[in-house]
Amino acid sequence: MYDIQIYDGECCMQRMDWEKRFYRYYAIFSTFYRVQRSMVPGELLENKTLWPNGIRSLADYLHSKTPKLQLGCYTSPATKNCCGEPGSLAYEYVDMETFAQWGCDHVMVDWCRAYSDPKQTRDEYALIGQAIANSSNPNMIYGIWPGGMGKSWKWGAASGGHYWRTARDIKNDWEDVLFNFDTPYSVPDIASYTKPGGYTFLDQMVVGVVPHPGGIRGLVQR
Repeated sequence: MYDIQIYDGECCMQRMDWEKRFYRYYAIFSTFYRVQRSMVPGELLENKTLWPNGIRSLADYLHSKTPKLQLGCYTSPATKNCCGEPGSLAYEYVDMETFAQWGCDHVMVDWCRAYSDPKQTRDEYALIGQAIANSSNPNMIYGIWPGGMGKSWKWGAASGGHYWRTARDIKNDWEDVLFNFDTPYSVPDIASYTKPGGYTFLDQMVVGVVPHPGGIRGLVQR
């Protein structure tokens, strides 16, 4: 959903009736920053071609809604995110402060192109958690998405996470839906790692995704 769709008569949001459907977060997974950073100090650069008003303007717009909507921003604990845009490896503090300045309420950190070693993955997520805590908005929701790497439910909360992915990316078929449900429920004591402000996350709901042969279709999705 690009800039013109947000500001041209609020067309898209009003048609969807977000508030009535109890949606609270508008998350951007790609396109909101450019494929290169600034020279100094290496900050993310907004994609002004697609978002000419800037991300802060989008955040202000969402925050002006009643009830207030929240903005989610996306990165990876690697040199590039899943979309090939700059990741936050070695720029953890710079990027979390950039997100805070842009008005982001939720930071999703997707394990993509990142370390394959579980300890390195855990340490990098902990560093990003520290960067959020030390940013100008330490209340940003921190989503840890390691695809279950290194038993994320055991260290997600200690890394500052508010929720953590426990399995691979979910896809539009029953095998993946059941796999993502079965993975956490196969851990006998997984409930002990959940508390107010820290939750196991089974990945997104398979709703409204493009159907494919063998996939879950419209009626079942509803």
